[in-house]
Amino acid sequence: EADAPVANTCVDGQIPLHKLVRDLALPDNYERPTNRRRLVGNNRRHYDGRYQYRSWRASLYHAAFIFFVMLMCMGTWISFFAGTGSIQEPLKPSMSEVEAYMLSERSMDSTKKPLCLVAFSISASEPRMMVLRNMCGKLMSWIYQRKFTLSPRAPNYKGVGDAAEAKAEEPPATEYVEFIDIFTDEGHRVGVYALWDAFADVIHDADLRFVEDMANKMTTMAATDDRLLSKKEDDGLCLDDELRAMAADKPDEFCITQEQIDQFELAFATYDLLTALGHPAFWREDGMVKVKGFRDYASDPAACKVLRKWAANFKKERKKTGNPFAPNCAPTTDDAISQDTWNTWWDLYDEIGRNQWVKRFDCTKFRRVRLHYDRSQHGNSHHRDLMMCYTARANPEDLKIQLGPTVQRRGIVKGVFVRLKDATTAHADATTALYKKHGIRPLSRGEARRCHARVVSKKIMIQVGKTKIACVKVKECTPDLLTVLPPKFLVNNGVADAESADESGALLKSANGAVEDFQHQGEEAIIPLELLTPLRESRGKSGGMNQTMEILNFYLRHHSSTMRAIKKNEYIANATKAEANARPTSTTLDAVPIPAKSKTKDAKACLLFAIFDCRHMATQGYWDVVVPYFYRYQHLNNPWSRELAIDRPVAFVQLPQTFNSLTIDNDIFDMRNEYLFRLANNIRSGVGAITSCGTNAVWNYDILFQENPLEHRFNEDTMIEDTASSHDVIIEGRKGVYHFERLVLGARKGTTDYLAAVFRWSRGAVQLFWTTFWFPRYKYIWPYAMLCVHSLPIVGITVYLQLTKLDRCHQTAMTQRLGWIPCRSGPFLGLIGDPVFIIYAVVMITLAGSSFVYHRLGAFTVMFENVTYFFTSVSAFYWTSLPVYICIAKRGVPPVFDTQLLTIGALWLQAHSAGLIYLIKGWSPLENGNAPSDQSLLRSQQMYIVTAPLHFLAIVFGMKDGFDICFRRKDASRWSSFDSIMAMTAVKVWCFTLFAVLCVAIVWGVANGIIYDDGLEERGVRALGVFFCLMLLFIVWTPVRAMFFYDTVIKNKEKSSAMDRITAAFFGKKQPIRPDYLYLLLWCFLIIFSFQRNRLGESEGIFNGRTRCSIDPDAAGCEDVNFAKFTRLSGEGLVQ
Repeated sequence: EADAPVANTCVDGQIPLHKLVRDLALPDNYERPTNRRRLVGNNRRHYDGRYQYRSWRASLYHAAFIFFVMLMCMGTWISFFAGTGSIQEPLKPSMSEVEAYMLSERSMDSTKKPLCLVAFSISASEPRMMVLRNMCGKLMSWIYQRKFTLSPRAPNYKGVGDAAEAKAEEPPATEYVEFIDIFTDEGHRVGVYALWDAFADVIHDADLRFVEDMANKMTTMAATDDRLLSKKEDDGLCLDDELRAMAADKPDEFCITQEQIDQFELAFATYDLLTALGHPAFWREDGMVKVKGFRDYASDPAACKVLRKWAANFKKERKKTGNPFAPNCAPTTDDAISQDTWNTWWDLYDEIGRNQWVKRFDCTKFRRVRLHYDRSQHGNSHHRDLMMCYTARANPEDLKIQLGPTVQRRGIVKGVFVRLKDATTAHADATTALYKKHGIRPLSRGEARRCHARVVSKKIMIQVGKTKIACVKVKECTPDLLTVLPPKFLVNNGVADAESADESGALLKSANGAVEDFQHQGEEAIIPLELLTPLRESRGKSGGMNQTMEILNFYLRHHSSTMRAIKKNEYIANATKAEANARPTSTTLDAVPIPAKSKTKDAKACLLFAIFDCRHMATQGYWDVVVPYFYRYQHLNNPWSRELAIDRPVAFVQLPQTFNSLTIDNDIFDMRNEYLFRLANNIRSGVGAITSCGTNAVWNYDILFQENPLEHRFNEDTMIEDTASSHDVIIEGRKGVYHFERLVLGARKGTTDYLAAVFRWSRGAVQLFWTTFWFPRYKYIWPYAMLCVHSLPIVGITVYLQLTKLDRCHQTAMTQRLGWIPCRSGPFLGLIGDPVFIIYAVVMITLAGSSFVYHRLGAFTVMFENVTYFFTSVSAFYWTSLPVYICIAKRGVPPVFDTQLLTIGALWLQAHSAGLIYLIKGWSPLENGNAPSDQSLLRSQQMYIVTAPLHFLAIVFGMKDGFDICFRRKDASRWSSFDSIMAMTAVKVWCFTLFAVLCVAIVWGVANGIIYDDGLEERGVRALGVFFCLMLLFIVWTPVRAMFFYDTVIKNKEKSSAMDRITAAFFGKKQPIRPDYLYLLLWCFLIIFSFQRNRLGESEGIFNGRTRCSIDPDAAGCEDVNFAKFTRLSGEGLVQ
């Protein structure tokens, strides 16, 4: 008993009366205590205080819960918003119609646009087998149904009778189609050049059935495989016994000589050795370097044996020493190769190869080869001329170990390599005038790229006559640059004296003091800025691709049959009728002038540029599937017309990535990305918002009739040039198209390399977020429009529902004023009946429907998701920590929620997502008669949690990159395929920690349920925490085990588990159990449970709920209830 009675209290004066007695039963003169400000007056959100947060912890957890639920809703809305499976576009022509149109011999040739097909691949550090696999795949892509792409289907026969005896009229080879194969080596490796050169020799005038058999043996290879899977032993050679027998036993049929095979095998065996030697002359004799190359020894078996031994020794000793002439490496004492040759090789390596001097210059090689398929057949259908090109970009930066932090900057700044401008750009006239002003002869692009040096100073102003010229100091000048520069620019030429009074010496005379300083530092020249341009605008993949565009410009302008066809069309269009019928000769076409700049932007030809990353191999039929997408019927209303035209709005066609060696069951880390390539891309294609994934895409470029026929350049701002370039063309009003057919087979990466790629993709997306939203530089309106259209309504309604107050009838002020919701119908109806919420629902439904009509809205939404998706990954940390806290907490969970509202909302979200996924699966194409597997959805959910730290790190690093890109002109485009240490370490630490914490939380939660004698409410909360921990453990169990025991997990996957047998018994086939199914069952159970307990008057639910009678005292059965039930909040004691 209390020592002194306290007014209006009970239980020893510890509990205020208003905590135990209804408001109606309180005395009229009762005053509530004022020490709890949140529970009095207008600060209460509900009339009985049911939504109050009685501690900072409760407020914090509630705010976090609302924020991450809002983030999840925005992510779900944006992900499912854009796209439609019902594509309403005109019918595309078939490949047969395209071939008939391109091969037709009609008089109106000027209306037919030439077509140039380019198969492009790029590599930086891939091993030799991946390089060879890629080259074989590109050759196979030209073939379909035993003929080459865009060739006649069959010869035309004259007469009647036996076709075998009839004479075939072979249609002429079309001059309107040209094939080009380009291999870009960003690593500038001599081994790649040697393999390309030997491969070109093998296929020239040979039968591609040999390459076809070799390609068939490479389909299931992984990126780490270094020999054909059909070979049991690694003998350092490429071909197996079957392929060698084919070439040796049937030389007349395949037209491949033994010498060509020996050269090819030697190039393959010495791949790494040649790269270390560092000069192309080690493989093929160079006109400037008189050295006998490895290629010349291919016909000598003894010498070949020595060279292969050298390569094998270097492979073993490479980690110890990088010197290929180390004592235990080079067999210099072998008599098969003369000592003079060894001495010559050593001198070349010591002078040039050791410091990789060749990497300072571009290397471009062209080879024209004739391809045959089944040489026993005759006619143009079975042979094709192909222009092959090998190119390697100058890379002097990699030769410098310490260049300082400014090396990654764009523009002409200290530490960057610069070159002289060339006179073949779009501003050729201005450049030529500039050269004339400074006394330098105009340079071609090839000459200008050999004239480069490194900037070693900031911009300096030098007085020349009456004007000041901005200049920079340079060193490490190439010999070509020193030869081209006039003496007035040089430092150590003996003319830098103060008495030089003529115009040529004015520059050095004005900068005499600086010159002496300059000489002391070892600098070599002072060059005006107006003469210079960066040697490499971008060090990333996009820079190499744009370098290829420059090479294509040179080839199209000077050597391409496509340009001759354009000239022919221009001649016919401008000639008289008699001249056009006479057909122009070669001399006549050579006389047709090419303007420096086209007066119009009308395309005179079309270039289809296919991109294959080095780890991907195309298969037969690739071009035959892709080419028709870029054509349309000119007269859609005339069913008899077969006139075609290039469909310019189609910017590119994307095909999925596929890994034959990786089935969907064994794809533990979602490398196949089945959800994107099987589901999401099919609906994105409906609004023309496909974004290129960097490989397996064909781009559509205009070829203009001018000095630089190609004006397109890939986006160089970020690491993900594919997505950024896709956004550029979508903003222009063009579109991407998706075709689901597995015609390109990739070689899967290792786990560590794939996780590094996930980190790079996310980091590049953060960089793209900056470049997209940074208005002063890029001036894009659409991201802000999408932010207002999609994000602001969700944020606004969330904030409104949190700030609004409910009265005794469970209604907001606006709902009560309108009076369309009955009193005490529950908070759920009270909130959704609010006019603001109704307006919000109408707006969102209207937006969803508008994407079916206005496809640009859907396209912009896809782009908005591409630059913001990484933000939703942060919520993975919260959703994994919340159930852990529930299990470990001693008393319940801080937030107090309306159970019916929570369960109804969660059930609606899960059901709606499941319904949308079901709809999308119905839109997706069948594969082998099967719909997309639920396994792809399970994998994406698993990787959402597993890769959460990678996305977080990407946000951290990407934000810094984005700031530097926008404000410091940083070149952040470079990346490496095998830079995986940080990514793998972060994921392993995260997975191990998460697994351990979940296990501890489950045990702790069960122990708390046994130790503490709580009511049903507390036990229900704790049971939910244990359930969600088990669900998270179920989701990450397989990836976590595979992270440490990959081989064991794969072997177990090959066996049928108990769960597989159970699902097969119920569904007729093995069916993965997705967490969505379990969540749906859980929320259905909870909502039924809460309604049932509310009906019985026991409780509204298990989230620290209120009784039914405390909410509605006048309800049936509540007349005799005088006291409310108690619930306990952790640290707050008994509250109502």
